[in-house]
Amino acid sequence: MDLASGRGGTGGGTGGGTGGGTGGGVTADSKPSVSQLRRMFERKRSLSPGRAPGTPPAKSKPDVPALGGARPLEASSSASKQPRAPLASSFQNQKPLEAKQPAAASMLATGTSQAAVATAPKPASAVRGRVSLAPFNLQPQGSASAATATTSVRRSTMPAQAPPPAVVQPKRALALDFLRQLVDQRPELASWDFVKLKKDFIVPSSSSSGGAYVDVVAAAVPTADVYVSYISSFTLGQVLSALRSLPGGTNVFIDVFALSQHADAASQSSDALKSASDAMAQCKQVVFVMAPYSDPANLSSLWFLYEAYVATSTSSKQLAVVAPEDEEKRMLSALRKNELGVSFFAYLFDGIDAAKATTRDDNARGALTRLVADKGDAAFNAAAQHVVSRLFEGFFARQPADDGTAAASDADLARGSLLHARGELDRALSLFDACLETRKRVQGAESVGVAGALFAKAAVLQNEGRFEEALALLVEAEAIWLKELGPAHPDMSQALNSRARLSKKLGKVADALILFERAEEIARDALGADHPSVGQLLNNRASLMFEIGREEEAQVLGSRALAIFTASLGPDHPSTLLARENWAPTPSS
Repeated sequence: MDLASGRGGTGGGTGGGTGGGTGGGVTADSKPSVSQLRRMFERKRSLSPGRAPGTPPAKSKPDVPALGGARPLEASSSASKQPRAPLASSFQNQKPLEAKQPAAASMLATGTSQAAVATAPKPASAVRGRVSLAPFNLQPQGSASAATATTSVRRSTMPAQAPPPAVVQPKRALALDFLRQLVDQRPELASWDFVKLKKDFIVPSSSSSGGAYVDVVAAAVPTADVYVSYISSFTLGQVLSALRSLPGGTNVFIDVFALSQHADAASQSSDALKSASDAMAQCKQVVFVMAPYSDPANLSSLWFLYEAYVATSTSSKQLAVVAPEDEEKRMLSALRKNELGVSFFAYLFDGIDAAKATTRDDNARGALTRLVADKGDAAFNAAAQHVVSRLFEGFFARQPADDGTAAASDADLARGSLLHARGELDRALSLFDACLETRKRVQGAESVGVAGALFAKAAVLQNEGRFEEALALLVEAEAIWLKELGPAHPDMSQALNSRARLSKKLGKVADALILFERAEEIARDALGADHPSVGQLLNNRASLMFEIGREEEAQVLGSRALAIFTASLGPDHPSTLLARENWAPTPSS
């Protein structure tokens, strides 16, 4: 055996342990001499933990880290005892000694938390007994169990792997309280439309980052509660007024704040489309801001039509349509004057046409139309009609409940007119009957209010083909108006116009022509020769004359109606377009 190498003999430990040495071994049957005992004592002292730090062992012995406090191994006979487990497993079972925690002041100075200190690996100098926690090999190179021992210690002593960093969500929303305070601090922002707001506030405020406005606002958050749809011609004050019923802590997605306004138009369009879809999918509620109520500017925006399509396609999405406070006051005034009739709603719905809607640039239009190419413009139009209906349904719902008062009956009449315009005739009739009952009880059976309800119900019956029933109601309403308002009141012209149309359907052409002429005369005297109502009556009379073969007279009346519509309503109004189709001269071939 080669004792100089630390191998062989029962006195030699694995890897040059404390029982191994260079001066020879001691067998189980021999008695050591005094000189051998002295040499063993000197050998153990030289390998004890008392050796000065940094002093290398003899070159004839392998380099072994000292295990502070470990007892020296006793010499034993290989025949009488089982081989001792490697030191690696003995070290594994020891409980690591804890280092002292750093002082609180030191943590604050270095920005280190107590949790971070507790989980960080401890350096050797921080552990009593100078036990190194760095990976090390307790066996000499070439030992059969060296790799196993090293791996075992390394697993037990290496610090746990740090978790991957959390994904930072981009900011997308601002609390309403933040926007309200912003306007309080800078009142001029309330009167700026979103084009000016973007140019003179959003872009300068976010120029340092080149990103979105929310990126430079510490209070911005990644997730919105409400997606806000609006158009750029609205002012910030109008939008905040429309959102007045929402709590201040509501986080809202408003694209001009949430998206970068520094990119080119094409990139902005692409980013806005994706962000809008994502935001609407994440938000619990979509709120549309619409104004003015009588002709919402939103309806000419293809972007609005797209948002309406996406929002209404998700049945689980909460949908609300609101107007600024001053606009809602105008709606209330129109309701009290019975101006929200079926013709009013029919006009709104007829004005929705995705084919004529506009966008900020061609890139946006191409992207929008491609997204719903399989649905077509009709899908856009239907979604917009639904949103418009929700504007008024929400307004009606905020009116007093049907408590048997005249004010409640106003809401029933207007709501019934909305349903009539949407083609929900049975529901409309039910509301008109409720309105009639209330008004007869509160206002009297021959009141002007009762005449209005009779007129509305007659229009539904006419659309259902119940002409005789409708005519009877119109005659009753006309008698009330004549008694209460006089023969020259504008409402009389509408009553006569409706009775003339019914007479035409019943084949009473002569009666119809007389009624149209009387209605036109009343409207011209009461409203003026260029009023749209006069144009409507001229168009109706021209259509009847054309049907009975008086085409030249019909063309004269129709041309006059077209001129009135063009001047008073504009060239793109549905009434103007219809009159142009019917009466505009065709170019000679």
